[in-house]
Order: sequence, then structure tokens, then C-alpha cells
Amino acid sequence: MTFAPDTYAIIGTILAVGFALAGMGWRMASRLDKRIGEDRAAAEADRRAVQAAADADRRAAQTAADADRRQWQASMDAFRQEMLRLAERQSRIEGRIEAAE
Repeated sequence: MTFAPDTYAIIGTILAVGFALAGMGWRMASRLDKRIGEDRAAAEADRRAVQAAADADRRAAQTAADADRRQWQASMDAFRQEMLRLAERQSRIEGRIEAAE
């Protein structure tokens, strides 16, 4: 079976266009893969940054809570010392009153 010379030219053109489209599709797919990889890397970096900020906030809150706890403990210790001092003073006063009676 023989074909006209124009038929071979048409078949060659169709093959050339097909290979060109396949090549363009291949390049587009590889670019999309690269972009998706970059987007994933950026999203992971953002997630890590948010996690680091949350960790820093948690540490700051813990530090503030520890400072508040220490301040409260110091206030309570001072209050106890003052109560002991007043109790000793009251005891001495009561001792003097009893001695005077």
C-alpha cells in the first residue's frame, strides 16, 4: 500500500506536534512539581515558625507564672514573719500584764 507524499508530511507534522505538546506538558508538570515542592517547604517553614513562636509564648507565660508564684511566696513569707513578730509582742505584753497583776 502506497501513500501520497503529502500523507507522510501530514503524519510527520502530527507526530512533531504531538511530541512538542508532550514535551511542553512534561516541562509544565516538572515546573508544577517544583512549585508544589517549594510551597510545601514554605508551608513547613511557616509551621515551624508558628510552633517556635507558640513555644516562646508558652515559655514566657511559664516564666511570668513562676515570677508571680515567687512573689506571692515572698509576700506570704513576709506576712508569716510579721504575724510571728506580732504574736511574740502580744505574748510579751500579756506577760507584763500578768506580772503587773
